[in-house]
Amino acid sequence: MTSARSIKALLQPEINVGAIAPQMLSGQSILEDRTNPSESNHFDCRQNDWRFDTSALITRIHGSIDEIDRAAWNLLYPNNPESWNHYRAIERMPSDNFTYSAVAAYSGGRLVGAAPMFRVDYRLDDPLGPRSQAVTAWIGRRAPQATRMPVMGLGSPWSDECHVGILPGLDDQQRSEVFEGLLAATTKCAAANNVRVLALKDVTDDDSHWAKGILKKHQFSAIPSLPVATLDLPFSSMDEYLASLSANMRKDLRSKMRKAKSIRIEIRDSIEGLEADILRLYKQTQDNRKASYDCFDVLPDSYFRHMMEGLEGRAKLLLCWIGDRLGLVNLFIVENDRVVGKYLGMDYEVSRKNNLYFVNWMSTVNYCIENGISSMQVGQSCYGVKARLGCKLHRSWVYAKHSGTFVGPIVRAMSRFAAFDKMDPDLREMGKDAPYAAAMKQPI
Repeated sequence: MTSARSIKALLQPEINVGAIAPQMLSGQSILEDRTNPSESNHFDCRQNDWRFDTSALITRIHGSIDEIDRAAWNLLYPNNPESWNHYRAIERMPSDNFTYSAVAAYSGGRLVGAAPMFRVDYRLDDPLGPRSQAVTAWIGRRAPQATRMPVMGLGSPWSDECHVGILPGLDDQQRSEVFEGLLAATTKCAAANNVRVLALKDVTDDDSHWAKGILKKHQFSAIPSLPVATLDLPFSSMDEYLASLSANMRKDLRSKMRKAKSIRIEIRDSIEGLEADILRLYKQTQDNRKASYDCFDVLPDSYFRHMMEGLEGRAKLLLCWIGDRLGLVNLFIVENDRVVGKYLGMDYEVSRKNNLYFVNWMSTVNYCIENGISSMQVGQSCYGVKARLGCKLHRSWVYAKHSGTFVGPIVRAMSRFAAFDKMDPDLREMGKDAPYAAAMKQPI
């Protein structure tokens, strides 16, 4: 299904607009399996007589999310756009850098906790910044294994949040027990595969609040990651959204939109006939990025196709056309009350001239308002512009540890100086004026 509209219709009245060992990823139990294996993989979501039993808690490493019941997985992540289908689509993308799996916890045959997993060979000095990297690069040329190591992580390279799912309804103690079980299984899997570095990628402030004690007990250190920008949309019209912005921003947007009347906006559910153009635009955007984060910036070529084909209509492409020329593509995922922006691709020759970044922004906001969606999650980049457009920034954290007896304490000491957010030029420029949302509590 596609929908097309002119920018003229948007605003009124003033604007018309490394591989893990196979035996560890085959569904083999890492902890003692005290239930029937078939019961561990599938269950009836409608069962009402189930009770959580700590003594029956088992954990398993699954070689694929396909081994975990889709309905059971999605129960752990209510109203999350990045669902079972999302992670299954990621698994199917050929990657030169990452391998994927999943960890799960079961009690009485029912899935009570789970998280996607990945493995990658990674430069451990990446969050230290350019000055420190000059030193570690010298070391790396002489001893590559000292700076680039295999890492096993919870979360996904292609998500802004570490989605550790815990069955809703469990109390704090039960949730902690499930989380510790997932960590223990991941740790044992890493040890069995000679991986010394474990990480949880992009843990939100909210999750850090309840998980930090457990992570500290297991000797994980917190490293500031890139914040996630979100836009709340409690508006019934584009006029109301515009009224929430500063006078200067409103004036700037009106000027840009008046110049964009001839741009055609299209929203598609299919990538058919567009994949080559989308990849070309995405790679232009990648080449123009302000900061690089090693292999986490190298999106698989098949990403857009697998997302569009695998999410059963939840993935959308917003396209900006100038005549017959595709100037911008925006891939986003829709789920009930939230839109999650994934990746942009722009033809820079025409995008800047026609203000396509702002045309896309206003079109996406309009899509949300028209469909009763009250929140946009818009990624980990372009913070200065997004702040002017009304976004708040939500802190996130990478929790990491090195299990080595000698190297582990060194890594923990160095982690105090590591920070991904300090590598972003927009965040450095905004400094204390960056519009961070209030955190419940600082992590470790």
